Amino acid sequence: MNSAENGSQPDGVNGVNETHEPIAIIGYACRLSGQVSSPGDLWELCTRGRSGWCPIPKDRFDSGAYHHPNPSKSGTTNPIGGYFLDEDVSRFDAPFFNVTVQEAISMDPQQRLLLETSYEALESAGIPKESLAGRNVGVFVGGNFADYELRNLRDIETAPIYQATGNATSLQSNRISYFFDLSGPSLTIDTACSSSLVALHYAVQSLRSGESKEALVGGCRLNILPDYFVSMSMSQLFNDEGKTYAFEERAKSGFARGEGAGVVLLKPLSAAIRDKDPIRAVIAHTGVNQDGRTKGITLPNEKAQENLIRRVYAEANLNPDECGFAEMHGTGTKAGDPIEAAAVHAALGQNRTARNPLYIGSVKSNIGHLEGASGIASIIKAAMILDNGLLLPNADFKKPNPNIPLNEWNMKVVNSTRPWPRGKKYISVSNYGFGGANAHVVMQKPPAPTQAADDAEVDGDPKRRLFLISANDKDSLKTRIHDFGVYFEQRPEVFENSLFGNFAYTLGSKLSQLSYRVAVSATSLDELGIRLAQLKVNPARVLSAPTIAFVFTGQGAQWAQMGIPLMTDYPVFKSAIVRADECLRKLGAEFSLLEELEKDASESQINSPHLSQPACTALQVALTDLLRSWGILPSSVVGHSSGEIGAAYAAGIYDLEAAMALSYRRGQMTQLLKKTFPLLKGTMIAIGAGSEAVKPMLKTLGSYATIACVNSPSSVTVSGDVSAIDELEPILQEQALFNRRLKIDVAYHSDHMKNVAEAYLAAIESIQPATTSTATFFSSVTGQIAQPSELGPAYWIQNLTSSVLFSDALSKMCDNEETRPHLLIEVGPHSALKGPILDIQKSLGSAASKIGYAPTVIRNADPSESVMDAAGAAYVRGASLKITDLNFPCSNANNRSFLRDLPRYPWQHSTRYWHESRIADKHAKRDGVRNDVLGAQAMYSNDLEPTWRNIVRLDDIPWLRDHKMQGMIVYPMAGYVSLPFIIRSFFRKKY
Repeated sequence: MNSAENGSQPDGVNGVNETHEPIAIIGYACRLSGQVSSPGDLWELCTRGRSGWCPIPKDRFDSGAYHHPNPSKSGTTNPIGGYFLDEDVSRFDAPFFNVTVQEAISMDPQQRLLLETSYEALESAGIPKESLAGRNVGVFVGGNFADYELRNLRDIETAPIYQATGNATSLQSNRISYFFDLSGPSLTIDTACSSSLVALHYAVQSLRSGESKEALVGGCRLNILPDYFVSMSMSQLFNDEGKTYAFEERAKSGFARGEGAGVVLLKPLSAAIRDKDPIRAVIAHTGVNQDGRTKGITLPNEKAQENLIRRVYAEANLNPDECGFAEMHGTGTKAGDPIEAAAVHAALGQNRTARNPLYIGSVKSNIGHLEGASGIASIIKAAMILDNGLLLPNADFKKPNPNIPLNEWNMKVVNSTRPWPRGKKYISVSNYGFGGANAHVVMQKPPAPTQAADDAEVDGDPKRRLFLISANDKDSLKTRIHDFGVYFEQRPEVFENSLFGNFAYTLGSKLSQLSYRVAVSATSLDELGIRLAQLKVNPARVLSAPTIAFVFTGQGAQWAQMGIPLMTDYPVFKSAIVRADECLRKLGAEFSLLEELEKDASESQINSPHLSQPACTALQVALTDLLRSWGILPSSVVGHSSGEIGAAYAAGIYDLEAAMALSYRRGQMTQLLKKTFPLLKGTMIAIGAGSEAVKPMLKTLGSYATIACVNSPSSVTVSGDVSAIDELEPILQEQALFNRRLKIDVAYHSDHMKNVAEAYLAAIESIQPATTSTATFFSSVTGQIAQPSELGPAYWIQNLTSSVLFSDALSKMCDNEETRPHLLIEVGPHSALKGPILDIQKSLGSAASKIGYAPTVIRNADPSESVMDAAGAAYVRGASLKITDLNFPCSNANNRSFLRDLPRYPWQHSTRYWHESRIADKHAKRDGVRNDVLGAQAMYSNDLEPTWRNIVRLDDIPWLRDHKMQGMIVYPMAGYVSLPFIIRSFFRKKY
């Protein structure tokens, strides 16, 4: 039984009871105050000892309308600031999550942030979202009330249509499961300030039981309205400045509110090691308990906190003396901090010395108290400490709280970035809810990563890579390309081979493949940067997998060493060529295909028909196998002349041996024709005119010539006697028609070939087609669809002797909506059919003209580049590539390294999604009206407390009387009205 089966600890992670499987944190994301949009930003904020504090932003509410230094003053709040996100929380990338405008407007911005950070956490883990669909992935969110819901329901007559699902607390988790199509448990837990750490505890339980394979754990808090500020102020929960003074003498009253979101992705450690996931930290054990009946429901219980920490360590057989840092709840409250410090000292600090202190801290000093989301922020901070081996300081720590005897207890608040304490293993993270729900997590360093192979150490892999970049819209795609460019400008190792390969691996295998795509091949990051800078980004949106057709070039496009570099780079390609060579030897060939393909132009006999025919077919078979290994399969095929042999192979109608036999015997017929009929001289000429224009010219000739190939509506090839072609050339020149005599001494697709038809039939009569096919075969002999049974030996005689109706066959394919492909890939030695293909598409109209075209090999060019570009053309149209087989065919791609620090996804936040309420919106006006009403109350009675519930007489208050006269409010018969009625009437008329 291995470690994964029995729950024991894998090598490199020690000290955990085998009944408690360690859990890896493999991804994380956050948005926090202080311009923190990623864990990297949080690291920078903390290492520099900065905080995200600011005055209460005007776009939340007019704090001046509600502020009063006396927190018990009804209807007011005492803090002057807090820790707020600097981004506009009304903005959201709704299209990314397939959310309609009405749904987005109704949706709590906390749900929106959780969606975006969940996706970012997946990206940071290198797990494409499409790979999780349908999996037992749990979602556990620590959440509670939504300010946005209060706001939307101020005026129930204008409540948004999706208010219920948009703001239900349960949807904070369910929305994530819904979008990503996750099948594991999905729940939102509310234990107040300990919510997200309690959620993490139950996620760990779910993973250990096997209920979930992975788990997303998150929390979010946004402070949009003054309501809860007022409510909590009345409970004496806030300090006046709205700043967190964790463990400081300045902590004289309550806590400071913060905003933000955080998500971590969890996975059993054994599975994370097996899958080579990026492990940021390891959760050794977790636990929760409750304070019980204290003197007041909000008063903490020191003994309960101590007991929980002791129990978590004892259950997992961990040594408390090996705790190097305690990330404490640390709210900076006068009563809470000393109680928590005493509990931590009792549980973790008994055997400390001045030289071996217990280091403590709280991320709340940097980002404030995120209430239900505070625990997940602490987990992210702790994970980064363990991953980087550095302790992070509290922001602006000065003098310790005199009620916490830090020196006596040998505890030390970290006030500067410092190395991880020698010999220590664990970080303890605590969270406490104001109702008494406590949570504790013990974390440890990740196991040492295995050394990834470097590009320079891998022989045989292509030096060119295909880079796949995608986004959900064009603007995000452009931004992502730009962000990658900036990323590499900041990397000193940009010229190292390993970074080049790892970037290709990360893009292709570790990031989600989204709807707008580009694909660029390059041999270095420098070349990639140049190509991306020159790239015109204007892709179409991918809606589904594309329909792809293969077009097979006929004989005549061959050239010396065609495709040879692919043999070095791709074992699949080489294997096909080697097997084709073996087939030819068995058939009696007196030449070596391998040797002939490797000869340079000065020695090669590749243009000899008996060589060129099987060589072209072998190349096409090998290219078909290569594309198949990358996940590119045709739904339909068409071939030009002898290219139909390759097409039949790609359609599964013939296997490699049969295809090589057909082409080899066909090539032999040329030798037989010359030997048997030495006086029969033939050749061919390409003409830039349609068949209807050329046919009358042929009737005037003194010898035999016929239209051999109808390549397109404006292109044909004429075949026949040399004398006839000699006579035809000046006629064409006189009419200024394009013409080019082919370098060939055989009149294919003419009566000349009928002289060897019987011999060819006898040579191939034993070769029979399959009864089924994997792709629709469009015949260039008939111009129609051909069934596999129709492609018997007799068909290939027609293929040799009759005209090639390529234009008819391709038109049939492209003009039918059911068979029309999104992309045509020309499989052959050169892009010889590009002109005819484009001409045919043009003649068919707009629908066909949108079909893409890509060659696989181009004469005298690097075939790796052209065939990768063909794969890229398939990708940008929606194909799912087996990118590791494309980029790393000769090595194990799992040895590549996932780049963990790529820029986060560039969300499109250009659109505001905010409910327009007659009462709740127009914050400045609302707050201004509130000030006026409070002033009006004061005018009515100097003793009147500012409250929304008072009843006033309209005519006694000048401000209200004036608005009555202006028709701004409805005047009731009795002349008395409540202030809510005044406000409602006022906004109904004015807004």
